Amino acid sequence: MGSGKEQKIRIEASSGLSESEIEQMIKEAELNASADQELKESVELTNQAEHLIYGVNKSLKDLGDKVKAEDRAAIESASNALQESLKNKEPKDAVKTKMEALQQAAATIAEQMKEQAEAAAGPANEAADRGEPSGPKATDADYEVVDDK
Repeated sequence: MGSGKEQKIRIEASSGLSESEIEQMIKEAELNASADQELKESVELTNQAEHLIYGVNKSLKDLGDKVKAEDRAAIESASNALQESLKNKEPKDAVKTKMEALQQAAATIAEQMKEQAEAAAGPANEAADRGEPSGPKATDADYEVVDDK
């Protein structure tokens, strides 16, 4: 470091495990590797599903009445089905299928919001498409500089 003093680190095994115990632990780890991978995938899928549920429910809440009633019902139904699937620890394929169903149902929100945004910006977009400015038009004016000196 910057002090000019010598520093040393010494690492020694202090667990007292014999070589045979270490070998046994390595073999057990290798045998459980596939189960560990399955558990990891399951946890990641659960996290993704919970994140999706949270995001979709937050969007529904934020958008309020802007979402059509039938779309809201479909989204809430898909969200509830996915929550139940997670609660009941259903197989990964079932969870994935319900996640896809929720994503498809929620896609209608995005489409609606895009349509509403385009409708709101319609006149400005049409003028811009024709190459016209979309605000007040500039006009030439005569002016005179008045110097108060």
